[in-house]
Amino acid sequence: MKLVLSLFLIFSIGLLHSIILQGQTNSTSITLQKDETPQSAYAVDGAGVLFLNKASMEEAKQGGLRGNYPGAKIYRLNTQGQKIWEVLTGPQSYQGLLEETSIMGKMIFSSGLETVYFVSGTQQKLLLTRINTQGETKKLEIENLFGYNFPHAMFCTKNEFAVIIRRNEPGKKGIPAKKIYFLHTWDNENLTKREITLELPLVEKNSAYSDWSYYSNSDDAMYFVSHYTPGLVHDTKVRILKVDFAGKVQADFMLDLAINKALGMYSVTNPRMLHGAGYFDTNINQSDMASLLFDIKNNAIYTWGVGLWTDQKKRSEGFYLNKYDLNGQLEWTTQEEIPKSFVKNGLVKSVYALHSFSVLQVNFDQTLRLHFLALGSIYTLEFFPHGDLRGSFFNNDVGTPSISDASFHFVDRDTSPAFNFLRKKYEVEAKNKDFAKGSFHFFRFTDGELLAEFPKISDRFDLHWFKRE
Repeated sequence: MKLVLSLFLIFSIGLLHSIILQGQTNSTSITLQKDETPQSAYAVDGAGVLFLNKASMEEAKQGGLRGNYPGAKIYRLNTQGQKIWEVLTGPQSYQGLLEETSIMGKMIFSSGLETVYFVSGTQQKLLLTRINTQGETKKLEIENLFGYNFPHAMFCTKNEFAVIIRRNEPGKKGIPAKKIYFLHTWDNENLTKREITLELPLVEKNSAYSDWSYYSNSDDAMYFVSHYTPGLVHDTKVRILKVDFAGKVQADFMLDLAINKALGMYSVTNPRMLHGAGYFDTNINQSDMASLLFDIKNNAIYTWGVGLWTDQKKRSEGFYLNKYDLNGQLEWTTQEEIPKSFVKNGLVKSVYALHSFSVLQVNFDQTLRLHFLALGSIYTLEFFPHGDLRGSFFNNDVGTPSISDASFHFVDRDTSPAFNFLRKKYEVEAKNKDFAKGSFHFFRFTDGELLAEFPKISDRFDLHWFKRE
């Protein structure tokens, strides 16, 4: 599941049905070094794409780098596939605190890709490579940051690189045990450090609420989540804190999921993996937790789930999707049955019982796609911005679902020039085994579509841009 989840990180960015895309308008290629291999990609509408590759040992040696682990090579492109910069991160330890497939490190980046960090190293020594807008790098070694404390999360704003650390303080006579959270930040420009203690409310040891977990952030605040799970009952409430970068709580509110009480809630998901952050000991990956996604840009929080109706009126499977603003005010809820076509034409008899996990995708125009993965199939529900169901879509026999399947998963995909371009290419290359073993990334931005092809055996990767008129 970890592999599949990581592949969902590079979902396409958006979908706008009312605008017609024209034919292919631009193609280019970027040269790959010998034994340089692609790992993953991350996209931000309006800002572009980051491609993370395993660096070539040969190129690393040519650059005067030593060691058996050459690190990563990172490319930043604009939304039209034009290269802005490329950076070699340099050699690294064979052990990593953050792992990105075969690269022992991870990219942490700001919301508009203004600043990118490649983070590697161990709990004893953290290694940072900061990359600014011009592709200029600055390195920093951070020793003994954690000590006997626990790393909790890492993220980046337009101003700072941040690490949240948790310390467990044992209880004493008359004093209950508690968890204290610290925020360490480094200025993006000169890497100067500051440290504060976050003033989070205490969670009682025997409380039905879970410990606080960092979940998302804007450039002005962080959001922490605590789930209410009494006994063996699935989530009925989610408590959310908005905390500023001085450590002060700015808002404390509850999302009450009782509006979905007629639906026996069940979901397996990790929606935080769609954010450009790193997570460590947070405790909200359990299957009985409510699925939650923060859309900071559009002032929204979404929760969703799939299950069986329990009100004795409907016996089929159903789903819910709720939208709140960032103050916790409900804007709308959608609760309907799972489309019969999923079961009638699909391979599974129960999306509820057999789905491996779900992912909610917010497109640039605030349309939504909710994907359920079950037994090698992808089942997608598509919604208008106001919550009404627009349609459904599914694809069988995809094996281990990847970006190749999920990114093209939307209603009316036959109108997409990038989809048609790739489909025709697969038809032409049907007997080419090397082509079939390649990979691609597909992104939909406000101004068009970008397709990146990584052939299995090649000295380059190709970028195809389709302009939006």
